[in-house]
Amino acid sequence: TPTVPQTPTNPETPANTSEMTVKPALGGFSGGANVGVYNATNGQLLGSALTADGTNGTSLGVAKVAIPNSFSGVATVKVTGAPGVKYLDERDGTLKDFGVGQSLLAVVPSVGGAPAAIGVTPLTNMVAATLGVTASSFSGNTFVPPVVPITATAVRTQVTTVLSTLGVSGTATDLEKIMYSPPAVFGVDY
Repeated sequence: TPTVPQTPTNPETPANTSEMTVKPALGGFSGGANVGVYNATNGQLLGSALTADGTNGTSLGVAKVAIPNSFSGVATVKVTGAPGVKYLDERDGTLKDFGVGQSLLAVVPSVGGAPAAIGVTPLTNMVAATLGVTASSFSGNTFVPPVVPITATAVRTQVTTVLSTLGVSGTATDLEKIMYSPPAVFGVDY
């Protein structure tokens, strides 16, 4: 008797959404960190997910967040620690806690309508701070955008400023790729 393929009841990416793969890095992250993606204009939570634990075909320390296809614009990403969440300190090779109250931020100039992959790092956190986005901009699942609206142009200007301060040069497009590309992480990727 032929078998009939079953339609999954729990699709990986729900209909009418695009997947944003988010890889936080201070060093490689463990599973369990919460990743929230917010509309940078009105503060609406667009989607959230936990970083994966590396089992069942998932990538360790990577979150896959479903973003509504109806959204297109600047987004704020917040990675929040939790009990038991760790990261690999590449300086000394030890695991460190990334617990409750700890966060890492990014403001991404263009999100929506297509799958995307980004890294959230201390450098993206610096860009977020220069735009007025800090951990205190959040309360639970609510993001309060800064008084001065964040535009894609403003984000790109701050990316250029932060990277040029570190001696990195290139076109705006190249600098954006450098800033937001998911990093290769010691202990996870090699």
